[in-house]
Amino acid sequence: MKRRQWRPLMRCFVPAILALLVLAPATPGHAVAPADNAVTVEMWDSDTFQNISAQLDKIIGEFEKTHPGIKLKIVHNQTLDKDLTAIAAGNGPDVIWLWDSAAPIADWAVNGVIQPLDKYITASHYDLNNLVPAAVEQCTWNGRVYGLPLVADSFWLWYNVKDFQAAGLDPMHPPTTLDEVMADAVKLTKRTGSGRLLRLGYQLPAYLNGNAGSPYNAVFGASLFNADGTKLTPDSPAALAAWTELRNEWALYDKLYGHDALVRFNGSLGAGFTAQDPFLQDRISMKIDGDWVPQEVRDFKKDWKYGTNYMVAPIPYPKGYAKYANHQPIATYPLVLTSNAKHPAQAWEFIRWLQGAGPTSQIAAFLYNLPQFKAALSSPQLTSLPGFNHLLPLLTKKITLVTDPPSPITDQYYTVISSYSNAILTGKITPAAAMKAVRLRLQPQLDKLLKKS
Repeated sequence: MKRRQWRPLMRCFVPAILALLVLAPATPGHAVAPADNAVTVEMWDSDTFQNISAQLDKIIGEFEKTHPGIKLKIVHNQTLDKDLTAIAAGNGPDVIWLWDSAAPIADWAVNGVIQPLDKYITASHYDLNNLVPAAVEQCTWNGRVYGLPLVADSFWLWYNVKDFQAAGLDPMHPPTTLDEVMADAVKLTKRTGSGRLLRLGYQLPAYLNGNAGSPYNAVFGASLFNADGTKLTPDSPAALAAWTELRNEWALYDKLYGHDALVRFNGSLGAGFTAQDPFLQDRISMKIDGDWVPQEVRDFKKDWKYGTNYMVAPIPYPKGYAKYANHQPIATYPLVLTSNAKHPAQAWEFIRWLQGAGPTSQIAAFLYNLPQFKAALSSPQLTSLPGFNHLLPLLTKKITLVTDPPSPITDQYYTVISSYSNAILTGKITPAAAMKAVRLRLQPQLDKLLKKS
């Protein structure tokens, strides 16, 4: 879902506002109810698209029909800095739906922006086992659950069937290793007689939603943190192997096609989520991208059919790392309860309802996202979506979704890592030197935050 804001994580790190939150006393959670005895639960999100908001409001508004004592007020287009400012001033919402990944959760938990849900989970006998485990992990900090994952993005290898057939490749047997991807990419690439690139066989990846390390981290078994999130590990052997793979792929492309030619080609590509998307326009034959690709096909390539024009496969794994085959990252978009929510009990009831199988199936189907209530993965609303429905059997039977542990330094960490990416990919700095610098710069800051928590 973060693609709708789009791709880069929002970097709203606002120390001054967080300081106010720590110093300001919490507002009591029981305002006087209106004369009709109904209370109003307010939810904010950062959705800026009116057509999306209108449909989501219809789905979410169904809550009021079965909860007559609670009214909803949904406010869109609220960025993270607006959230923090309002909460610090004591007039924030009850609930925030994080549309830009769960990255802020640990930071907000440490600074008292949001409150843990554990007492509500216990009192209502809510079963977290009904949820996707990796998504719950993204919402858990210091042993406490600070959010319920509503929907999430997962990531896949998408490829053009007709390009495969024209190159003599079997689309029913897509590449399963990264070596095979690069070998097939060369066969799929098209150039003019003068060498100008017309189509790249494989769009070399940069970042995935919620994962600012190498996009190959999952298939290398790499993590940016140790198991409990207390130590940064960007220069672990597995993480460096992932960066080295990505660097080698870029070096091969530079050698085969010329760096300047690649820059010109990339500059000529249309924008994603438009009719000029390079995958839809056959400028790219294979790419690693999110579960929303069938939505793009629905909106901008109506003549395409799954199996005839495009297909999906798990992210290929590197040679020698077969034990991590079918490991893929997840980026979830959770609901959190603010620290000074006016009606926390009613807000929890709303969160619990919205995250249930029925509403989450409707929302996931509309957004082409994965529901995080496991039973909803078999919902007819999702299994009937062309293209998207081919993800679901893989997801439930083959794929292991993984995530980095949450950390109060996640957003800043991702920003610093990304600042080294171009230098790594162009060979100006080694992955080892770059990631060591990241660790030495940020580990002391993480240590200070951990003492605070």
